[in-house]
Amino acid sequence: MTAPWDNAPPRWTRRPRGVHLERRALMRVLEYAAQDEAVTPTARVWLETRWAAEAVRRRHLEHRHRRLYWLVQVVSFGGAVSLPTLITLGGKHPSVQSAALWLSLAVALATVIERVFRFGPRWHLYRVGADQLAGLVRLVGGGRVSGPAAKQIFAEM
Repeated sequence: MTAPWDNAPPRWTRRPRGVHLERRALMRVLEYAAQDEAVTPTARVWLETRWAAEAVRRRHLEHRHRRLYWLVQVVSFGGAVSLPTLITLGGKHPSVQSAALWLSLAVALATVIERVFRFGPRWHLYRVGADQLAGLVRLVGGGRVSGPAAKQIFAEM
């Protein structure tokens, strides 16, 4: 007998949770737009493929950069808190001295990686972009915009 999680794909290949809801909302919007003839069939196909792919990409990048940001922060803060203790104890024990050296290198490397790749600002940018895509889907799909206004929104894309 196997556990249910044995057949699950690896965690790094799964899509973030909100992406499926956004894709369903997009399909609902496109169905409403097709009923109002706000969008041509060619534009519908383009929107289904391109818009959904962009929403998936932005959510994935948001989650990835958020995980990396917090990993770097934990290494930096954890090392900053424990390093003084290791340095104080390191005068008597050579193994503690080497641990302090490796920990200080890890903290320095984590700080440099954060400064170069800037995971925090990127995480926020991807989140804002994904939320804007989702907000447009909710705006049009929620029935708040219909008829000529929906045609104008789709024409501007």
